[in-house]
Amino acid sequence: MIRGNIPNPLGVSENDELWSTFMKIVDFHVHVGKGAKKTLLPEELLKLMDRHHIEKSVLCPVEEYISVRNREGNDYLIRLVREYRDRFHGFAVANPWCGREACDELRRALDKGLRGFKINSILQGFMLSDEMTDPLLRICAEYKAPVYAHTGTMGNATPFQLLELARRHPKVHFVMGHTAFSDFWYDVIPVMEQTQNIFVETSHASPDTIEGVVNRFGVDRILFGSDLPESNLPLEIKRLKLLRLDARQEKTVFFSNAERLLEDINDH
Repeated sequence: MIRGNIPNPLGVSENDELWSTFMKIVDFHVHVGKGAKKTLLPEELLKLMDRHHIEKSVLCPVEEYISVRNREGNDYLIRLVREYRDRFHGFAVANPWCGREACDELRRALDKGLRGFKINSILQGFMLSDEMTDPLLRICAEYKAPVYAHTGTMGNATPFQLLELARRHPKVHFVMGHTAFSDFWYDVIPVMEQTQNIFVETSHASPDTIEGVVNRFGVDRILFGSDLPESNLPLEIKRLKLLRLDARQEKTVFFSNAERLLEDINDH
């Protein structure tokens, strides 16, 4: 069962074939599991991946497990990445309000094979720039684990708040979720100009916003993501293809940047 609010303004069908010049995609942001507000089961995800040439997906849990039931959510991902080692990577969750317990849980999850750390300051109830995240981010620096942060929501999840984290933790690679869609797209380029350790993830973002990043910085800090099941996978692919990137640029955005971030992690 795929459940969520899936906008489709371009009228793209799940059966549309959008593949052209390259052979692989890594989808850097997918929610998997059964939740109160969204559900995407792994079997359904694998069918979508095969249909749309997604080689690997980077998974995080649905909302309940991001906000409260962290260990249960991490264990679910650990089982999935072990069962589907060639198709899935997982990003651990740990609520910073839990202090030392959160740090222990993040280490445990990374030691068991998860590849990064997911923050959602809206669901978890803090300002993204809050120093309570620092102990967790120091662990990410130790493991060379990338950090995906939800951005684009007023108050608690803005690009400039993410910039504060990036400046305090220059050895950590941060991913600006949804390229700050929808409220703060205009802050994306000013933030990226001030640091080299922030990437953008493309789900929901306007092609104009991504084009501005390409024109200013090139493609080396852009990651394709779908935010399934909240969006439509072929629609997310088609939005990027509207940019008319050349074959090398497409490969970099859809595949190579993600592989580079995920290969850097230390195996403890």
